[in-house]
Amino acid sequence: MDIRKQCTTAHRLGAGLAACLLAAPVCAYELSDDNGERLLLDLEAGAGVFSSSEDYSGAGRDDVTWTESYAKLGVSGSRDLTDGGTVYGAVSGVASATGGDGDAAGFTTGDESRVELEDLYLGWRSGNRLWGIEDAVDLAIGSRSFTLGDGWLIGGDALSFGEGLGDDLDRGGAYWLAPRRAFRRTATAGVDVPGPLRGDAFYLGSDNPAQGDTELAGLSLEWMQSRLGTFGAYYLEVLDVDSDRLGGAFAYRDDLASYGVRGRGSLGVDNASFAFEATLQQGSPDVPGDDRDVDARAWYVEAGYQFVGLPLAPQLTYRFSSFSGDEAGSGDMEAFDPLFYGFTRGYGTWYQGEVAGNYTGPFNTNADVHHVGLHVHPTETIRAGVLFFDFTTREPASGVSSDFGRELDLFVEVPVTENLFVSPVYSVFVPGDGGEQTLASDRTNHYAQVIGVLSF
Repeated sequence: MDIRKQCTTAHRLGAGLAACLLAAPVCAYELSDDNGERLLLDLEAGAGVFSSSEDYSGAGRDDVTWTESYAKLGVSGSRDLTDGGTVYGAVSGVASATGGDGDAAGFTTGDESRVELEDLYLGWRSGNRLWGIEDAVDLAIGSRSFTLGDGWLIGGDALSFGEGLGDDLDRGGAYWLAPRRAFRRTATAGVDVPGPLRGDAFYLGSDNPAQGDTELAGLSLEWMQSRLGTFGAYYLEVLDVDSDRLGGAFAYRDDLASYGVRGRGSLGVDNASFAFEATLQQGSPDVPGDDRDVDARAWYVEAGYQFVGLPLAPQLTYRFSSFSGDEAGSGDMEAFDPLFYGFTRGYGTWYQGEVAGNYTGPFNTNADVHHVGLHVHPTETIRAGVLFFDFTTREPASGVSSDFGRELDLFVEVPVTENLFVSPVYSVFVPGDGGEQTLASDRTNHYAQVIGVLSF
């Protein structure tokens, strides 16, 4: 058997309610490559050490320290067909564990471990047989991850509680690393036609109890222009949800429809980046004793510029994001549902703040967030950054201030070798008057973590 190591640089996501894009090398062992048949052995392992000077679980701990780890092993492959196109697929399993005190929000206890199936899917790509476009059609079915855009609403089924909220919601822990991102049931179809348009149709069925076992379907259309950027529109509809989960917290997700537009690109300005997304959610859920309709909305705008002529090539970014909350007496249920949000482009997207995004909230609902980020590149491969967040509650409870808090995150991303990626983070979270009332603490939280991912 010809075993050769195949490595490419790619982005690897590790995401819980707070997450970080890990720009780690993704490697696989090539087991065979013969006459259009290719088989790869995929191995990946990750671990993290976390420390928080504040405990948000209500357990009264003075400080919290815990560990998380996972290992993923699988095979993937493809076969070229004689009449055109390629069949591809993968199967993998994931083992995860949490140790120590459990996380600072109490979603895990430190006594979790689990081994289970992750990927199991089969697909077909059309090759160059249609319209002269490489892989103009891509069809797939099975258990796999799926991301829409940059993960504003769908970034994989990554939420990974442990035993902290009860055995019924336990998904194996590793809450921050969240190595399980596959929707258990998916059917996707991507079509790329001549010209700047492409589209996707998808069905996603979650078996994640912390997501109410939600099933949804959607359509997405993109217009791509190399100089300006990519612009898109989409429609999602929840087909089914366990509305009794989390004490009925998912009742308003029943029959929920989300309409959105988005864009990302340079708009023709060298070294600049711009992005936006806006989503309207509407629905008429069947909630006993409540005949309100859902009418929620969220949006963001972002602009950045990289000063390529300066030392360290600094990149400065500003973003404002707004998520509606439930306004008393409005007549409708207005709290925005962020669904399966995740990210593909770094710390702070879309888990905003390592402390706020992971443990205190707001979790992309009922909030306005100002964000300023500065990224530098000490070397061609190392990236470091400073991220600032200011959180305001849009519709605070009666007698509670809207000033929720501020957070500063410092991080470094280091590809130590082609196989090993390490990223330390230090964060300071300062609660505002509203945060002190909501969290029952006026103390500043000093938080630290170190994440490592090994691929081979």
